[in-house]
Amino acid sequence: MMGGTATEIAIVGAGIGGLALALGLHQRGIPSRVYESAPELKELGVGITILPHAMRELTALGLQDKIVAGGVANTQSAFFNRFGQLLYHEPRGTYAGYAYPEVGIHRGRLHTALYDAAKERLGAENILTNRRCVGVEQDADGVTLLCQETTSGAALPPVRAAIVLACDGINSAVRRQFYPNEELAFEGINTWRGVARSKPILDGHTYIRIGSIKTGKLVIYPIADNVDGQGRSWSISRARRRSLADRRTIGTSRRSWKISCRSMSPGASIGSTCRNSCEIRRSCWNIRWSTVTRSNAGRSVASRWWAMPRIRCISGARTAPPRH
Repeated sequence: MMGGTATEIAIVGAGIGGLALALGLHQRGIPSRVYESAPELKELGVGITILPHAMRELTALGLQDKIVAGGVANTQSAFFNRFGQLLYHEPRGTYAGYAYPEVGIHRGRLHTALYDAAKERLGAENILTNRRCVGVEQDADGVTLLCQETTSGAALPPVRAAIVLACDGINSAVRRQFYPNEELAFEGINTWRGVARSKPILDGHTYIRIGSIKTGKLVIYPIADNVDGQGRSWSISRARRRSLADRRTIGTSRRSWKISCRSMSPGASIGSTCRNSCEIRRSCWNIRWSTVTRSNAGRSVASRWWAMPRIRCISGARTAPPRH
């Protein structure tokens, strides 16, 4: 027995994209039903920066106030060299004249805002969890969606819909069906990310970039304000390194903390932030670590992961970089 109706749209995936799509369709009077593989939706992930053009779309869905309240509106973006010296800064979001703010927020909070709105507007019965899509079958009259129960692997009754829209992420089963030989191409970049607590850096509303892709890059930004009732901020910590030799270590969270901690001077203000984020004691600041892998006479030459060890204080007096 088939479920669904031949006039509705089936959306595969209840992530940020799938839920935003469902809300947009509902706003236009187009019925849809969302099929999600996870048994339940939880606040997962780390940080996201929502730029003004993305905030415009979320505002159109009536979610701006909730998102701004759950995150941190950035006032500026600042660029520092690897020694902590300010190179350039510029206003962001409404402070730069845009009609919409630039907001840093925990991915889970953004997802929850979309999920709550979708349950309220579409009805909880139209957001079905524990349904893993395994394929689609198309004919002249519509599409049949084939699903399994995620927790048991048992086949579920096929679903009939007018259109199926795949929003099921990088491992999309629907995309794999149409492009069976497609493979991900590794480009030599490893990324580590995490969340911790700390006192605000600068004004607590600044998106900070330190270093460059040539020697190592660190990115720090807040994603929640006053989480512990003491005027502290949440942020996200992210470390990234370019190294073909390390492609098998992607996703190793322990190493991300090690890089963040060792890449900073222990006595510097930014270094203290990194050290505390490693120990998850105070705050989160988005830390992106990058080094570049180049080909030299047929050999792979990678910068060392500790290539950015001398970051000085960026919130206080600046010191001259070492000569070596």
